[in-house]
Amino acid sequence: MIQSHIGAVRAALESGIPTIRNRLSGHGQGAQVVDVPLHYASYMLHLTATTIQFLVESEKALA
Repeated sequence: MIQSHIGAVRAALESGIPTIRNRLSGHGQGAQVVDVPLHYASYMLHLTATTIQFLVESEKALA
């Protein structure tokens, strides 16, 4: 069960966050500035931070 959740988190990190960043701001906005909604930025930030914290704590638990 936890393996499928980890797989889903991995998929979100590999596809969701880069896609939002690249298409809405970094590379994909084109000539016009695109205002990224605060809730998108907040979601990306929290998902990334939570996953990093989870991975660090998981690594510590293995030691």
